[in-house]
Order: sequence, then C-alpha cells, then structure tokens
Amino acid sequence: MSLPQFPIDPSTLTRESAINQVLVSIAMEELGLSHVINAEGEKLQYILGTLDGVSGPGATIDQVLQANDSVTSLLEQAASNQQALSDKMQAALSAAILQGPTGPMGPVGPSGGPTGPIGPSGIDGVTGATGADGATGPQGSQGIQGVAGATGIDGVTGATGADGATGPQGPQGIQGVAGVTGVDGVMGATGADGATGPQGPQGIQGVAGPTGATGVDGVTGATGADGATGPQGPQGIQGVAGPTGATGIDGVTGATGADGATGPQGPQGIQGVAGATGIDGVTGPTGATGVTGIDGVTGPAGPLGPAGATGATGVQGVTGATGAPAPALYASEFELTGAGGTTYSGGQIIPYNTTVYNGGTPYITSDGAGTFTLQPGSYLITWAIGTQTASGVGQAYDVMVNGALYSSSTIVGTPSTVTSTSIVTVTTPSTMYLTPTPGTTAQVGTVNPQAEITITKIA
Repeated sequence: MSLPQFPIDPSTLTRESAINQVLVSIAMEELGLSHVINAEGEKLQYILGTLDGVSGPGATIDQVLQANDSVTSLLEQAASNQQALSDKMQAALSAAILQGPTGPMGPVGPSGGPTGPIGPSGIDGVTGATGADGATGPQGSQGIQGVAGATGIDGVTGATGADGATGPQGPQGIQGVAGVTGVDGVMGATGADGATGPQGPQGIQGVAGPTGATGVDGVTGATGADGATGPQGPQGIQGVAGPTGATGIDGVTGATGADGATGPQGPQGIQGVAGATGIDGVTGPTGATGVTGIDGVTGPAGPLGPAGATGATGVQGVTGATGAPAPALYASEFELTGAGGTTYSGGQIIPYNTTVYNGGTPYITSDGAGTFTLQPGSYLITWAIGTQTASGVGQAYDVMVNGALYSSSTIVGTPSTVTSTSIVTVTTPSTMYLTPTPGTTAQVGTVNPQAEITITKIA
C-alpha cells in the first residue's frame, strides 16, 4: 500500500493555499466517513433481509445484537474522529490572514518661509522645556481577507486548544506630526561684536582716487527696522581686490531683530490604496443522512427457567403435624417452528409441532399438530404468537374445547408478538386447540419459534 502523494510542490505553497489544502483534506475525510456509515447501514439491511435485491442469511436475535454492537462501536469511533476534524477546521479558519501591501509614501510638503537674518551670537540662554510627543500615526490598511472554507458537520465540542502563535507584526504607521517648538529661553546679555557678515559681491574695480582726509565721525543715527531679506542674487565675477580702507569707529550695535515666522507644515502624504477583498469560497454540499434501521422483531417469551440452586440447610425445626399430601405440578410447553411467514385462516388450528418440555404426562398429551388432550381437571393456558399482520384489525384468537368455542381473545393495536391466557376446566377427557377467530387471518413471523403455548394443570 503506497503512501499518499502531496498534490503540490511544498516549496511553491503560499500561506493561503496551504490553509485551503487543509480545508480540502477535511472535506475529503468527511466524504469518506459518510461512505463508511452508509456501508454500516447496508450491512444491517442485509442482516435483517431488507436490502433490495439481496436476501440475508436469516440471522438470529443474538447475531442481530452482535451486529448492532459492531455498528455502535464504529459510530463511537466516528464521533471521536469528528472531534479531531472539528478542531483542525477551527484552527485553519482562525489562522492569521495575509497582510495587504504597504501604501506609497506621500509627497514631501513644501519648505517653510524665508530664513530670517542671522543675529549676533549671544550668551546661551536657559534651555527651554522639551515639547510634547507628536501624535501617533494612523494604523496601516488591513490585508486581503482569505477565502472562506466550506462549513463542516457539527462535531462534538472538545476541550479548548492551546493559544495559537502570535501573528506577524503589522507595518509601521506614518510618521507623526512634529511637536511644537519649545519656548525661547531668557534673553542673555549683549555679547561681544558678532562675526562679520557674509561679503557682498565685489563691484567693478574703479579708478583709485586720492585718499581724502578723514572727516569727523558724525552722530550715529537710530537703527531702522530690519527690512525683509531679498533673494540672493547670483554671485558676480571676482574683481580685483582694492586697497583696504581705514577702519571706522564701531557704531552702536542695533537691537536684535525678531525671529522670523515658522513656515507652514507640509501636507500629509496620500494614504495607500486598500487591498481588494477576497471572494467568498464555495460552500460544500451537506452530507446525506444515513438510513434509519428498522426495529427488530421482539422474540417470543422464553421457556420457564431451571430451578435455582438449593440454599443452605437451616436449623431443623420442631416436627409439625402431618398435613395433607401436596398435589404434584404437571406442565408441558410446545412450540411452532419452521413455519416462518405462513398465514393461517379463521378456524385453522395453529400447528404446534415441537415439544419443548413434557412434564404434564399423563394429564396433558399432544398429537404433534396443535391438538392437545386434557384429562379431567383445571388448566392454565398461556400462549404467544409472533405475527407479521399489518394492522390490529382481525387480531382475534379462539380457544376451542371439543370443537366448541371456550374463550376468545381480541388484540388491540399492532404488536409484533401477541399473548393471552385462559383457564380451561374439563370434567371428562377433552381435546383443546388454538385458532384465529373465523373471518380473520394471522401471518406468523419469520424467526423461530413462530408461536409458543404452555399448559399447566392447576387443579
């Protein structure tokens, strides 16, 4: 017997296709199990003789019970297998779904406003408080949903399984907005002269004039407000370096200009496109319901059992007065066998043809065909018939003594076994037999014995 071959190269399997393969294997196991249960139902039909086109071997009650125990054992194992399949299916359906692709990065926002002029470097101020953390970026988009598997048969609820493995970490969220800039520290004292500003473009070299006399330094006018810084022009051609002029007296340092306004925050990038939702999987067909077996025929009442074991001898009592002699017990039991399915008409003798116990001699004798001879006395008649009559109508039987009706019994309903009792008293040797009531019929069962009768002399 060869091992099963995996239908796909494992190196090419994705997580989604692997989950689908697990669900397909569960469906195949359920299909195989339904075939096994159907075969068990047909086996019972064969034993009971109800399988179309096939007749069984005529099983006994014990054989039917053994077959029933075999089917019960298989169904218990099937229920255990259902638990394992249910756990497997739940684990497959609850497996982590695949992650969707990360959306494209949004465009970078525009730069802020123009940079203000660089003021002189003052003494380092007190460090401002740290700004609050920026808001957490939005969560990434959810991945594509996996295909839904077929709905399996409900199994027996098992114990809760161990926690599954932690799923993969989702993609990192978009960078949060930068926190607010901290408050400016306390202005320090005016420092030393700042560094010389950047050198402007050198003009065209002019003709060197005579050096004039140094005039008297005039009063320094008030410093005007800082104008907006114009755009930087292109750098000119390097001119010839002129003679260095005399260094003038340092003027009063003007007030530091206000900080330029912070440029606006750039717009947030475009959010990535959400992945398409997967299509729902096709729901698998529901398995066929197994055939319900028919009720077995109830067997006739068994013969009187043997006497129990004798108990321990008790302490001997005082001898009592001698009583009258006890009457002896005389009883006989007879059966009808080998007549399975026979139909008997009204007035036809039920032919009890087998002697089971002949303890009634000499008071009770049989001719082997259903007629009994009774000596003078009283008798308890107990009889049972396994019947296949389809309806309770006509279920009536007569006890005949010397060819005349002695008592009649009418059965209500549709039992598989009909029973009744009657007390017959005769003063002369008489014949007795059982028959369906005239105008009715009785079809006996197929299982031996088809009928029983017990005759006990009671007086």
